Amino acid sequence: MQKTIKALNDAGRVKSLKFLLRQKKPTCACKLKQVFGKDLSVVFRHVRMLEDAGLIETFKDGRMVMCSVKNRPKVLRLMKILGDF
Repeated sequence: MQKTIKALNDAGRVKSLKFLLRQKKPTCACKLKQVFGKDLSVVFRHVRMLEDAGLIETFKDGRMVMCSVKNRPKVLRLMKILGDF
């Protein structure tokens, strides 16, 4: 639970999680670069933190890292509790 709270303690990570919740299929991490407006290395650091918290999952598709919400109903409930969705 502590990792989840820490992961959601950043506006950029919350914004990217909201973005992923709106996607119907896995999304390339490079798309999150546009959401964050930051360098790709920063995006990957945030992706890793969300993944370590169990909020998203990633996999490689060729050279691309794809991201998706791990447990959509749980994450939706959590975001609603926090008032962020």
